[in-house]
Amino acid sequence: MKLFDLQHISDMRGTLDVLEKDLTFPVERMFIINASAGVERGGHGHKKCQMILICPHGAVEVIVNNGSGRKSVLLDSSSKAVFLEPADWHVMNFIEDSVLVVQASEKYDEGDYIYNEPQS
Repeated sequence: MKLFDLQHISDMRGTLDVLEKDLTFPVERMFIINASAGVERGGHGHKKCQMILICPHGAVEVIVNNGSGRKSVLLDSSSKAVFLEPADWHVMNFIEDSVLVVQASEKYDEGDYIYNEPQS
């Protein structure tokens, strides 16, 4: 897992948050999760898929365990993003009504999912 800031450009017309240099894989799939406060999503890792998560509206806590214990990051701004490696077992907790944008390196493949959380 790697938390990073997007390039943030702001002027009188509004803001523009850019994901460019930190995108290290071709995007094969993008999906958007709209969820209410208190919802938990995820609960899995991947064998191959890398992902970048951005929360353009609301706040989402991302909890990651790659075998060395749980770590948590808060996505509460469109200028923040988190990169997940395939082995990063993760859960997303929606703190408030939120939108989460996910860009993935692989198309959906049920066989790519790892449901058991690693032991620390």
